[in-house]
Amino acid sequence: MQGQIGFSSSVSQILSPSALAMPGGATVAQLGAGESIGFAVLTNGSFASWGKSLKGLALNGLSNTVTEYGPKIRNTTMIGPIIGIADRGRGKAAHVIAQSGKIYTWGEGLLGAFGKLDK
Repeated sequence: MQGQIGFSSSVSQILSPSALAMPGGATVAQLGAGESIGFAVLTNGSFASWGKSLKGLALNGLSNTVTEYGPKIRNTTMIGPIIGIADRGRGKAAHVIAQSGKIYTWGEGLLGAFGKLDK
């Protein structure tokens, strides 16, 4: 139970499709997921995440491991409106496309996940 299905901490499995409500009734444009975390790009350009965040993956400003059991809107002021997210499946790094056309990455940058030349 790492919160990746977006419901309370007492829910470890859901056996039939269940709608996951976004904060403020926002609607989802694109969905992504990591090993134990979920991401959503919302139609208004904001970004939400939920589940187990390792090394800041939830974009919650925390570098330690935190589990959040429901979607939270994240502060993306430094990025601007987000228009897309790359889904790496079991990845521990997030990659989003901003309306400016720039790609932003964060999380765990092992094996060149950030696309930078440093180690």
